[in-house]
Amino acid sequence: MPLEVSRGITWANTSFGGLLFGLVLGLVLAACSARAPKTPGAAYEKLAAAVDNADAEALFEALDQETRWSWMTVQRCHREAFDVVLSNFPEGEDREKKLRRLEAGASAETAADLFAAKSGAAALAALKGRLPDKPDLKVHNNEALATAKAGSALRFLQIEGRWGYAGFAAEAEEVKRRAVADLELIKISATDYERARARSAP
Repeated sequence: MPLEVSRGITWANTSFGGLLFGLVLGLVLAACSARAPKTPGAAYEKLAAAVDNADAEALFEALDQETRWSWMTVQRCHREAFDVVLSNFPEGEDREKKLRRLEAGASAETAADLFAAKSGAAALAALKGRLPDKPDLKVHNNEALATAKAGSALRFLQIEGRWGYAGFAAEAEEVKRRAVADLELIKISATDYERARARSAP
């Protein structure tokens, strides 16, 4: 479903949207905590089921908390950046290009949806054929490793009582960094456009 945003909102007003998003995010995380994997074995089973079913959204739910937080940040940044571009950028090729690039994140209902759309297929492909039928999990404090059928060991982390697969953490962190930086640049451009309009006003 396409995202509908009022053109009258300026980027300065999007802080309320960010606050609201944070509150909703907190409620969602609280609701999900009851079914979060509490052991490395449960996290592995969740991961294996997602890969077996080729379900990218279920794969997101099997990831470690830091990776999930990174994608939630990407979703928030893309939503805010979309609003800024829609409300402040002048019509033209640059505006339309940015809107197209940000639309998936802005219209995604959840971070799981965004992950599935952007990285789900590649992530599932990277795990296919690597998961052993009976993992031998070596646990040390908040980290667990399982020998894979191919490639490096499968790494799981426990954060705030939740275990999850951490194999895509570095990639998610990089995507998050780009999204945060992109939002800041878009805000700067929006300010420049506002100043230019103010100078040209009669």
